[in-house]
Amino acid sequence: MQSSFKHLRNLLFIFLLLACSSSIGHAQTLEFVPRIGLTLSQCSLNSDDTAPSSTDKELKPGLMIGTFIKVLTSEKVNLYSGISYIEKGSKTSHLAYSGNLKNINAFDIKLKYLDLPLQANVLIKKSSNNSALYLILGAGFSYWIGGNFNVYFSYDDPNGGPPFQASANGKVKYNGESSGVSGYTFYIAKRYDLNIYPGMGFSIGNKINLEISYAFGFTDIEYFPNTFGKNRVLQILAGIPLKVKKTRI
Repeated sequence: MQSSFKHLRNLLFIFLLLACSSSIGHAQTLEFVPRIGLTLSQCSLNSDDTAPSSTDKELKPGLMIGTFIKVLTSEKVNLYSGISYIEKGSKTSHLAYSGNLKNINAFDIKLKYLDLPLQANVLIKKSSNNSALYLILGAGFSYWIGGNFNVYFSYDDPNGGPPFQASANGKVKYNGESSGVSGYTFYIAKRYDLNIYPGMGFSIGNKINLEISYAFGFTDIEYFPNTFGKNRVLQILAGIPLKVKKTRI
């Protein structure tokens, strides 16, 4: 628990450092961009299971909310950093056969992160009313802060009886050594997730920003036994640029 608070404290310190550094520049105003939006998540699976099987995946909806601070600006490129709360996860069902026996594992997992992004908005086209189309090139460091899960199991009886069925739900826990389901509890082995996210954005009269991007995570998560996946997140966001005049001391 103390380790978790230490990591969270470090993340908040980095955010405050970025906020302070942005205020040292020559610009007379600070630009904040509060943002809120929808995430649609999946996991990209890499299975080592050699039994004939199939996996169905659905998009897992979630929330993303936070704020950006403009840390660098030029004629063509604006650079932002900030902090966000983001929900990732997966809804998957795994079908496997052992001979004629059918086994089903279904997982509905939500993982909650604090994210420190660094995003460059590259201007493509700007209109006379200050509306603009821009390319998004972003990277982020996400720190896991919690989550919850629902799992369902169904196994055929080799003796011909009714299938064994069970379900469980609860809080995702940190293990530090292994991840996946154990004793009807879902564990996560790594607290962090590194990602990059390309996308597109549209600024309407410099009053509202609409953005869509797709994040590619690099951290392996064991969603099933011997089956690993990486977070894939579609992010649909709206932000409102707010400018605050600096005061000189």
